[in-house]
Amino acid sequence: MVTRPLSNGPEIQKDLQTIPATVSVIIPAYQASKTIGRALKSVATQTVLPNGVIVIDDGSDDDTSEAIKKMAGAMNGIGFKILHQEHKSAGTARNKGLNEAAEKCKEILNSL
Repeated sequence: MVTRPLSNGPEIQKDLQTIPATVSVIIPAYQASKTIGRALKSVATQTVLPNGVIVIDDGSDDDTSEAIKKMAGAMNGIGFKILHQEHKSAGTARNKGLNEAAEKCKEILNSL
């Protein structure tokens, strides 16, 4: 096995961009109209992008759904899915996203 020191240089970033990311990011959101854009932008600007993002609106009655839809076109080619449910809990929303995700590796990001 060949090893090399890790660096923040362009060569390591180029290598990382060629690694297939078989990851789904799951974001439960409740009353998150002011924070969901920042959460989605953080996903879209990662060095290694996930296959998909699943946002579950947990019955918000603010502008969360509109804020999510506004970000759909700015996801840098990442698959994007929006799910809605009646307000239950963050745990229920997470579980809905986990059940919906196709990838084996799933990451949860809160929209706080």
